[in-house]
Amino acid sequence: MRRIQKITVKAENMKHKSGPAAKPRCPRCRLHLELCICGQAPAFDLATKAVVIMHYAEERRKSNSGRLAGLVLKNSEIFLRGLQDGPATPEPSEKYPNPLVLFPGAGSQELNAGFLKTISRPITLILADGNWNQAGPLVKREPLRKEAIKVHLPPGAPTRYRLRNAQEAEGR
Repeated sequence: MRRIQKITVKAENMKHKSGPAAKPRCPRCRLHLELCICGQAPAFDLATKAVVIMHYAEERRKSNSGRLAGLVLKNSEIFLRGLQDGPATPEPSEKYPNPLVLFPGAGSQELNAGFLKTISRPITLILADGNWNQAGPLVKREPLRKEAIKVHLPPGAPTRYRLRNAQEAEGR
């Protein structure tokens, strides 16, 4: 796994796979330059440290939510998992000694105000970025998560937007 460093690629060099006629993309948000959100993206300075463990296949996707989290969360780090060239893994931190891993499933606790009252501060929140088949092994193999408590988000307000139903997501 390697840590994603500050991106220094020039926007004009960010071409989509389809060839030289493709529109250039922003190196930070990966959107076409005319759709770039970097100037409008809010910056959140949280007491919680966010550590995104990203599957290597997600890095180049323009729909990459892990990269967007890194863009808006000042206190965050992104690490790539699944590359052959060297294990640069996030280390436990004395400054953020209480790790939580956001991953729904058996044994995870709801991340709500009542639960947070039982956890010492500051917190490191570990986030897996990938599809279900990628995220499961990311979480299982990550050394930092061995001491982490598995948590899931509380149910949100009803919505008409749907990628998959909750039973399918919990069954993975």
